Parts: sequence; C-alpha cells; structure tokens
Amino acid sequence: MPLQSYKELIVWQKAVELVVAVYALTDKFPREEMYGLVSQMRRAAVSIPSNIAEGQRRKDVPEFLHFLRIADASSAELETQIVIAKMLYKNLAYADVDRLLKEVQKILNVFIRKLKTSVHGARLPDGQGSASGGKSQKLKTCGGFTLVELLIVIAIMAVISTASVGMFVRYRNSQNLKLSTTEVATAVRDANKRSVTQEDGKQWAIRLSNTTSSQQFKVWGGTSFASATIASTASLRNGIQFGNPSTSSTLDLIFSAITGALSGNTVVTLNNGGGDGLVGDIIITALGKVSTRNDSGLVGYWHFDENTSSTAYDATGYGNSGILQSSPTWTSGSNCKAGYCLTLNGSSQYVSAGATSTLDLAGDVSVTAWVRPNSTSRQAVVAMGDGDDYTNDYQIFIDTGAYFSVGEGSSATYAMKTSSISSGNWYYLVGTLDGTTAKLYINGTLEGQDIFIGTRQSGGSFRIGARDSSGLPEQYFNGLIDEVRVYNRALSATEIENQYNDLK
Repeated sequence: MPLQSYKELIVWQKAVELVVAVYALTDKFPREEMYGLVSQMRRAAVSIPSNIAEGQRRKDVPEFLHFLRIADASSAELETQIVIAKMLYKNLAYADVDRLLKEVQKILNVFIRKLKTSVHGARLPDGQGSASGGKSQKLKTCGGFTLVELLIVIAIMAVISTASVGMFVRYRNSQNLKLSTTEVATAVRDANKRSVTQEDGKQWAIRLSNTTSSQQFKVWGGTSFASATIASTASLRNGIQFGNPSTSSTLDLIFSAITGALSGNTVVTLNNGGGDGLVGDIIITALGKVSTRNDSGLVGYWHFDENTSSTAYDATGYGNSGILQSSPTWTSGSNCKAGYCLTLNGSSQYVSAGATSTLDLAGDVSVTAWVRPNSTSRQAVVAMGDGDDYTNDYQIFIDTGAYFSVGEGSSATYAMKTSSISSGNWYYLVGTLDGTTAKLYINGTLEGQDIFIGTRQSGGSFRIGARDSSGLPEQYFNGLIDEVRVYNRALSATEIENQYNDLK
C-alpha cells in the first residue's frame, strides 16, 4: 500500500486539531490542575500526532505500525482522562474534543487494519515508486536529510507558525512575567533588609518607574531619592511592564529603619502588555512582609492608587481604564486596603469604563472588590449591563446584605447573604459564575449560591460605584472602594481565600 508523507495523512491533520482543542479546553481548568489533569491530557494529546510523524520517518511498514499503535494507545489514555475530567468539571464544553478524538480513533483503526494487510517488511516508497520484489529503496536525500525528514521539519514549522504559536507565545510570556515578578520581589526584600539593619546608617527604599522610556526598579538609601545612594538598578524583562504603578508614574516604597515597616499595604502589579489576562502581583504589607501571586484570566484590575488623576488605570494591559465621574475623592493609604483608594459620595460619583467587549463576558466570570460602605441601603458596587437586575449582565450590590446577581432577561439569579453588612467596616466581596452556579463570598467564605439556568445578558456599560439604567447611572455607592478585579473565569474557593488573606 503506498504511504504518503505524514503531513498529508488525514489522521495526522485531525490529531493536530485535537491537540489544539485539548489545549483550549484545559486552559479553562482550575490552576491547581496545571500539574495534574492539564499536563496529563496535553501530554497524551501531543503524543498522538508525534508518534504518527515519528512512525512515518521509519523505513518499513512494521515500524510504522508500531508507532501507530502507540498513537492509538495515547488516544485511549486521553479518552480515559476526558471521562475523569467530565466527572470533576461538568460545566466545560467537551464537544470539540469528543468529536475530534472519535474521528482520530476511527481513522487510526482503519489505517492500522489496512497497513496490516501490506507485505510484512515492505519499505516506504520515496515518492518515485513502490517497494517490489522484496527489495528496498533508499529515500532520496537532500543536504544530509532524507526527503521525509525535510518534509517533517517543514510541516512542524508550519504547525508552530499557525495553530500552535499562541500556546508557545503564552508560555513564554508567562515565564517572563513570573521571572520579573520574582526579581522585583527580591529587590523589595533587599531594600527592606537594608533598612532593618540600617545599612550604612541609612533608611532604605525601592523606586519603581513606569515611563515610556523605562520600566526600572532601583534600591536606594537616604532621606530622599534626590540625594540617595543607589545600591542597584534593574529593568523588567523584555515585554513586561508595570500595571501598578500606572502609566507615567513612579512609586517609592520607603521602609522604616529597624522595623522595616511601610506606611500601609501596597500591591505592585506587572503585566506583559498583551492583554492576555496574565498578571504578577507583589504584595507588601504594612509590616514589611513580601509575597507574590501570579494570576490569569484578568480582564480588568483597578488599584485606585493614582491619587491625583481623573483616570483609574487598568493594571491588566487590556486598557479598560475607568474615568472618574463627578470628582470622587482620592483617599490616603492609611484609610485604604492597599495604597490609595476612592471615596464615593452615594449621590453622583462613580467610575465608568464604558461599553467594552472584554468586560461584557458571555462565559464564566468573577468580580471582586474591597468595600467599606457608609450605609447599608441599596447601592451598586460593580455592575456590567443596562437596566434592572433582570437585564444587567452581572453585578455586586449591597442592600442590608451582600448580593451577586446575574441577569436572565425576565428574571435574575441571586447569590446572597442578607443582613450581613454593617456600615464603617471593610468587606472583601466576590461573585463568581462557573457556567451554571452563581456564588457569593464574603471575606473569603462562601456565603450564598444559586443555580443559573437562564440566558446571559449583554450590552450596556461597566461601572464601579453605580449601575447603568437606560444609559444613566443609578444606585450610587456611598463609602470607600479599593482593589477591584474582573476575571473571565470562575475563581476557586482557595484563590478567593488567599486573596482575602493578602490584605485582610
């Protein structure tokens, strides 16, 4: 039976499609599965086209059959892992993976049966003839490579440059971001240690600069940066930028001598500017403790640390910056959860990010915010959409208790805890939707949930501290608000608890 170059085999083409589909599916799995089901499913999926290609490089049919059987075994392994995944994560869309896996398995089985009928020990043709008379033919060579090997290299490059390129770029960006986050955290710890030990008899600090010409961090000692001793200067890795401090600004973290304390909690954020939802946070507490957190799926992140601007910048790289309406008050860090925060008056002030597709989410969503309300009457914390509870897409609001609602058109789903909010206290409110279940967390604890079975709403505007109704704001928030986030995925209970513990 004449055998084609592997790139022409439908089974290989479908297997590559399957790999891309598996990567897309597992990208939605919880982060804790990265070294569990995610890595196992991806490994099994990649093994299928890899073994088909490797078998095609061999010169005789039995060896090709051997590698096809390995590919078939990998497909069975992947099938088993998908069954397990469906039991654990029922709300994900498995249709594409199921369809492609069935197609690959069907074609593999047919191909294997046909090859088994070929003459045992036959050699693969070089494209100019077929094996005959029990004699083998040498494959035509080109520059030290066989023609088949050369075709394999070309095909691999073609795959990398199309469907797979996003995976590799995302991995590279993720690694650069993690490394830069670690490097900045190390420099922050260095400044803190120098100040605790009063090295050279000085107080020490670190300056973070987010300008068009540089993304630098400098450890310095002295009473002011102007007359400081610079101990070290470094730049963020290629493609990485600060999300906080925001555009065209600098931030000095000055540690007290001996105690190493700061004036208040601070969160420094890095992103890769690509709008892919990857973010690295360095959390520095008022006591000088430093920790890091790498996050994914963020489509909006507002620290409210600008202090004098009329814009609340988005730290994710998506560019979903908010415009301050009716001049909210910038509030000093000692009264906030991290850095500065906003005080809203409950009658006219709010932040608007407008109508943006990256916040108008059709799938999973998480919304988080630190709030200290001055009253417990009905007021919006964060809202996306237009109209009432039924026609808004998602919102967190306060009405004696705390609520996370998702509009269904003619009704709404509410995850809530009534009579849970008191004025003058800080609360960490989180709402999540994982496809079928809406959940509300207060201070890291699950407090309410409900099943969502309706149709998601779309359109309208995204507002912080108010909601949209026929294009006009209403239900203004009265109090302090800080550290607002929106994700295009459902956060896990562990992630929410860890975020609460960062700044509680």
